[in-house]
Amino acid sequence: MKVLTVCQPWAWAIIAGVKRVENRRWATAHRGELAIHAGLSTRFLDADSRRRWRETYKCELPESFVFGKIIGVVDVIDCVPRENLWYDLLSDPFAEGPVCWVLENAKTVPHVKCSGKQGIWTIDD
Repeated sequence: MKVLTVCQPWAWAIIAGVKRVENRRWATAHRGELAIHAGLSTRFLDADSRRRWRETYKCELPESFVFGKIIGVVDVIDCVPRENLWYDLLSDPFAEGPVCWVLENAKTVPHVKCSGKQGIWTIDD
């Protein structure tokens, strides 16, 4: 199975179905199921970050997060430059680019502890 490591709180937001667009500097040809691994970093969970989530994303973050584990799966259904993003997603506050991965069908899975990696990587099913 293909996996993408994402920092919290974005990993949570993807699997909660709040974040339908993942922003990267690089495109992917991968389509279909992609596991989301929550990275170990806590640098985006300070009071200022929580305020930004409330104000920019209109979203309250949970009190705690999972780190260092695969927390769910999504389907990657498209990957386009920000300027070519689907019309209904152009106003999405998470669609920042430069490359937007369009995600659907987020669901949680039993958490699997593992080390994260950069890029899309593979883990045994």
